[in-house]
Amino acid sequence: MDREGIDDGLAGLVVMLETVSERLDAFHRLAGEDGSAQENRTIRQGRAHLARVEARRVRDEVAEVRRRARDLARRSELIRHVAATVTASPLPDADGGPAELAAARTAAAVRPSGDRRDRLVELARRVTPGVTWCRFVAPAGEVSASAGALAATAVDAVDAAVRTALAGGTAEVTVSGAPDDPTWGAAARAAGARTLLLRAVGDRAGLVLGWGQDVVVDGTARAVVRGVALQLERTEAVPAPDLTGASTVLARHLDLAEPEAFEVLLETATALHEPVVDVARHIVSALVPPLREERSEAEPAALRRAVDYIESHACEDVTLDEIARVARIGPRALQLAFNRHRGGSPMAYLRQVRLARAHRDLETADPTRGDTVAAVAARWGFANPGRFATMYRESYGVSPSRTLRA
Repeated sequence: MDREGIDDGLAGLVVMLETVSERLDAFHRLAGEDGSAQENRTIRQGRAHLARVEARRVRDEVAEVRRRARDLARRSELIRHVAATVTASPLPDADGGPAELAAARTAAAVRPSGDRRDRLVELARRVTPGVTWCRFVAPAGEVSASAGALAATAVDAVDAAVRTALAGGTAEVTVSGAPDDPTWGAAARAAGARTLLLRAVGDRAGLVLGWGQDVVVDGTARAVVRGVALQLERTEAVPAPDLTGASTVLARHLDLAEPEAFEVLLETATALHEPVVDVARHIVSALVPPLREERSEAEPAALRRAVDYIESHACEDVTLDEIARVARIGPRALQLAFNRHRGGSPMAYLRQVRLARAHRDLETADPTRGDTVAAVAARWGFANPGRFATMYRESYGVSPSRTLRA
């Protein structure tokens, strides 16, 4: 084929391709697939994808809400069942165990979800009679937690008072009426509280309960706040022995971890509408066999020897080993005996005796003769006057200097 034939063939091919292209464009126009339509279709596809993603998110949120609602409904039903089957009369001494155990099993079977710290704060509020609100003041930079009717505008004042008290070394303090301390006064006014109870949680956090009226903070409230504080920070002081023993016994009986058993104990008291200390005592009575008769007689005798020695040597430098040696039992057995019969440790009892003797001396002291609070405190083994003043105010409701001046 010559050159002209090749050129004619290529020209015909070009014409054919142009014709095919025109027909394809016509087909796309008929099908709505021109350039603008393709762009619109891409936009619609993107929007449809976003809508599907949002729909899936909403569907997941609805499923979570339904799951929580079912959990709450189940928990409420079981609690109503417990309330309907447990009598509201006072708990008996000997045969009260089954009711408390049934309620404890119910509470253990419906463990709630969520942050455990928030649950403990809420339970502390619900289980302590008359408490209006409860707040856990976390260390600076961490998230705190509140339960009850504490106004948001009062949070800063309460937190400031708690952190000031902790900075001064306060372990536990009760504030009633119109406090002399301006920081506590500002916190009480802002929170609408007439009575406050603070318990340190470690060195930099605290748990505070607020009452809207003047109340006498009893052993139940102190046991609750100390027990909850221990659960929030397990490096601090031992909680009330009733709560400790009951949570330990429940943990073994219901196959729970001890922190979970402590929550179950509080929830059981809430379900039964009974003081938590009473519920704890009856749970221990139901699950722990009594000591042998000869052992129950031996412990009080050893305890009396220890008590007599503490009261006659309170002004001296007394140690736990020394008390145990006089009582003729080991230090651990001595601590258990004090926990069982006196509700605390031997050294705590020694501090109580010393504080009572210091109170007696302050009542008879005369500041015009040079008597001072620091001198009285040192006489009875309190080397830190600030710590002594805090303990004195917690026990007697006034400062030691006021007693001295009275």
